[in-house]
Amino acid sequence: LGLFIVSPDQGETKLYTRSGKFHLDADGNLLTMTGMQVYGYRLSGGDIEPININGLTTRRDLLTWTDDGILAEFPEAVDEHGNPLGKPDITATPAVANQFYQIALTGFNNPSGLAQAQGTSFAETLASGSPWDPTIPGGAVGKVYPRQVEQSNVFYLTETINSMEIQRAMSGNLTILRMASDIISTFINRLS
Repeated sequence: LGLFIVSPDQGETKLYTRSGKFHLDADGNLLTMTGMQVYGYRLSGGDIEPININGLTTRRDLLTWTDDGILAEFPEAVDEHGNPLGKPDITATPAVANQFYQIALTGFNNPSGLAQAQGTSFAETLASGSPWDPTIPGGAVGKVYPRQVEQSNVFYLTETINSMEIQRAMSGNLTILRMASDIISTFINRLS
């Protein structure tokens, strides 16, 4: 279960999310939909850092993710006369013109122990344990699937039926409590 590493406060706090819907702000920072910085590895090496493409490229419309989690600039698509179309040609060879960052992922020994933080992000707790060392996609943290949406693991019909059964059980319990309350009230009234 790989999680993206994000921060709402310039790295003071690290949070973790599975939501990979990111965008670039005016300063070139890669952000989550709630405005948190996304962390990755600069391809020139080093530790994880907030992903920022400012000064690396001016063609934001040509940026996309490769299948191994690399933020790359694709060659510009051209029409049959060689005129630029202004959008990435993801079928072009070579596959990418420039590569900038690779997304960082982490995991936890007990992910169910994470605490809900902001939006779709989670915070480390004693129950979750410490995060694993950040790494690139692959291995224990899993792969990234660019331009795809993760399917829900909830079967809605089953959940609806389960909630109806719980509601019936609660209704039955309330009826029994009302009957017990009425019996106690009648008993108290007879004692008076």
